[in-house]
Amino acid sequence: MKRSFSTKGWQEHSWSDFVALAGHLGYKGIELYYDTSLQAAWQLGLGDREKIRAAVRRLANLQLEIPCVDAAGELQDVGTDYAVEQSFRDAIEFAAAVQSPALRVRTLRADTDEGFSTRTALMKILPVAKEYDITVLVETVGPYANSKSLCQILDSFADDHLAALWDVSHSCQADESPETTIHALGAYVRHVHLRDAADGGQRLVGEGDLPLDEVFLALGSINYDGFISCEWSPDWLPGLTDLEVVLAHFAAWT
Repeated sequence: MKRSFSTKGWQEHSWSDFVALAGHLGYKGIELYYDTSLQAAWQLGLGDREKIRAAVRRLANLQLEIPCVDAAGELQDVGTDYAVEQSFRDAIEFAAAVQSPALRVRTLRADTDEGFSTRTALMKILPVAKEYDITVLVETVGPYANSKSLCQILDSFADDHLAALWDVSHSCQADESPETTIHALGAYVRHVHLRDAADGGQRLVGEGDLPLDEVFLALGSINYDGFISCEWSPDWLPGLTDLEVVLAHFAAWT
């Protein structure tokens, strides 16, 4: 297993900051949060195709990867909001440009009689992803913190370009054991978000109540050799706004 970290919530940092921290702390990947509306400094720095090519070459030289690009939009808005649907297409193109193999998508809304359908949303996104050879990863949040529900969706497509991102905190807080999650999703798990939790709030790894030993045992049972990504927002714990401290803690614990 390899370590990566998500840039979500850290838009005040530059792309150079992220690369330097990854190298300094022994990370192998940087998971990019892609939101064109933020206009963050590091995104603008990668907005030019030539700069993207240069960044990819630099990552290769440093033996770093971009294992996943996170789409900012929600699946429930695909089909009802053209701008959101286009943002997914943009994110897929961006993932291909930075040579990332995967795009994370999510929804907090269950399928409803009012017309929202996860399958319908994925049917709009998946052909574009396949065109660029990008795997769409549905995150285990909202209705899909229940792994059986997510497995039913993935099985219905049975497509190599559609898989799962296991967000450990959301699954465990939905009272699902790591063993249950892995039993249901198995090889569908292509990327993992890891942090801890306690009393309904987020905690640094090892400082909460989640059964993290069971998480690693479950991943070992399927010989998982992908990335485990530190996803942390500076808003979650007052006073903890130093990304290097967060990443150093994660690296030491994992």
